[in-house]
Amino acid sequence: MSLFRNAVSARDSHIHTLRLACVILGILAAVSMGGWYMAPRDLTIRIPPDLRSGSTQKWWEVPASTVYSFGFYIFQQLNAWPKNGSGGLSGADCPTESLPDASLSGFSQ
Repeated sequence: MSLFRNAVSARDSHIHTLRLACVILGILAAVSMGGWYMAPRDLTIRIPPDLRSGSTQKWWEVPASTVYSFGFYIFQQLNAWPKNGSGGLSGADCPTESLPDASLSGFSQ
C-alpha cells in the first residue's frame, strides 16, 4: 500500500511544483507587460550637427541626411581596396595560367 501512497505523494508534489512554476511565469509576464506599458511613447533623438538641442521625432522617421550619409558610407566601403589587386596572384594561385593561349583558340585578329 505504501507504493501507491508514494506514487500519489510524488504526483501531488509534481503538481505543486508545476503550479508554482505557472505562478512565477505569470508574475514574470505581468512585470514584463507593465514595463512594456511604461516605455516612453516618444524618444528624444539628438541629431549630430548641434548636440545642444535635440529634435523630438518618431523612432521610425529617418531624416534624409542620415540616408544619404549611410549610402555614401556603404559606397565607400564597397569600393575600398585594402591592398593592390593587380599584382597579388602568382604561380599556381593564378587561375588565368590554366587558360589556353588566345592565339591557339582559332580566332584571327
